[in-house]
Amino acid sequence: VVMDIAPVQYRCDEPHWGSVKRTIESIVSIPLDQCTDKRDVDRALRSAVQDPALRAFVMTNLDQCRDSGSLRWKINVEAIARQLNDIAG
Repeated sequence: VVMDIAPVQYRCDEPHWGSVKRTIESIVSIPLDQCTDKRDVDRALRSAVQDPALRAFVMTNLDQCRDSGSLRWKINVEAIARQLNDIAG
């Protein structure tokens, strides 16, 4: 996931970190197998990621297979979600 996170230690209870956590959790919760294109994913993210610029930034990590049309995240978002507390430091 391309995220703009400063190289400092975060605390899990900080508002800024909460925003990162909500964004990652939202990404993980999207059932990509039920989405037909990137617009579907964008719509699914709108409630959690209201800023269109941030949502577009997040969407740069989404890939659509030319042959099958299936969608996948370019990075392992599940692993990132599992390690968020460690990432926060």
